[in-house]
Amino acid sequence: MVGGGSCRKREQSTTRCSLHTAVAEAGGEGENMKEEEKFAVAEAMIRHGGSFVKALGQALMLADSDNAEKIKTAFKEYWEKYWEIYKKVKENE
Repeated sequence: MVGGGSCRKREQSTTRCSLHTAVAEAGGEGENMKEEEKFAVAEAMIRHGGSFVKALGQALMLADSDNAEKIKTAFKEYWEKYWEIYKKVKENE
């Protein structure tokens, strides 16, 4: 599991710890960029979405690459919206 179980347990209300671990492990290339995007979208969904989108973000955090791709395909509009939200938030930090 990316991010480690104890990290996630300590910070149940936020995905920051898991996201930063995933990004560090990703290295920013190829398949790993997909992992970085997955965790970024999940973080934005959890932080900025309504109850359904938050649940979708939590599912995305737990999803392997095949299931993450299914979520991305089935909920394309949400994926794009929360990817853009994540990028805007990062620009303003």
